[in-house]
Amino acid sequence: MRKISLGEALGARRKCDDCGKRRAIHNDRRRILDTLYARIRVKWPRLRRCLCQPAVITSSGPKSPLAGLSSERATPELRCLQAELGARHSFREAARLIEMFLPCSAQLNTTVRNRLGRIDDELSHDDASQRDADTMVPPSPPTVFLDGAHTRYRPEYQKRHMDVVVGKVESPNMSRRFGLVQQAASSPERQLRHDLIAQGWEGQSKVTAISEGEPGLPNLVMRAVRGSVTHILDWWHISMRVKHIENAVRELIQSKGFSGLPLFFERPADTLRWYLWHVKVMTAATILNVLQIDCDRLHA
Repeated sequence: MRKISLGEALGARRKCDDCGKRRAIHNDRRRILDTLYARIRVKWPRLRRCLCQPAVITSSGPKSPLAGLSSERATPELRCLQAELGARHSFREAARLIEMFLPCSAQLNTTVRNRLGRIDDELSHDDASQRDADTMVPPSPPTVFLDGAHTRYRPEYQKRHMDVVVGKVESPNMSRRFGLVQQAASSPERQLRHDLIAQGWEGQSKVTAISEGEPGLPNLVMRAVRGSVTHILDWWHISMRVKHIENAVRELIQSKGFSGLPLFFERPADTLRWYLWHVKVMTAATILNVLQIDCDRLHA
């Protein structure tokens, strides 16, 4: 099937764009092409220039019309699979999985690594081209999503605890994920600043940081932008804190010594999340104050 596709592509590109005549074949070379199912040998001809074209235009000599179809002498399907598995597993494991499930040629971990790197370069080049095309549009302030975790060490393998920070820098046109270990990185704020600049941040616009509430995370963004940031607590952690209040009220009502009216405690706790979701902060704060006063009266 791949040979048939190459033959059809050659027949379509052999015609001259100006006069429509078929160009003569200069030589008929052979090339090895890796596919998902086998390593095949295909014809890779080079065509001469058409007589209707001046010699100055084609001074570089005969060219193959199939040069842009299969880069690196591999089909796009195989390159896509190697890049996908190489990004999810180790390069050696990715090569082993391809050999296990497909009747293709022998795979090398270095081939998977190199092709993944080239695809990454191609995507980075496309992102840079897109940013150049969007230079006329005023850049929008980026948003940084942050989350952290404290990883304890194993005495027989590691020497210290680690604070892992993962996140995403998001702008209207693209997003960029990052991860770092603050104890191991030489300059975490410099790495984050580099990611912000790569997303089109020009160094002047305000940056919004959305995190779990840990003070160290927005402080990291502040050091990266060298200025103030707008910090927003993400909704999942807000909802979890409201859940703690709901559980505390439920346990209070079910306790043996409870002497109040359950409705006065259940109703505020059930509506607190709704008011916060609809940005009725003052009403939510009032409900919390009233709930605190009622709880103090029970213990008085």
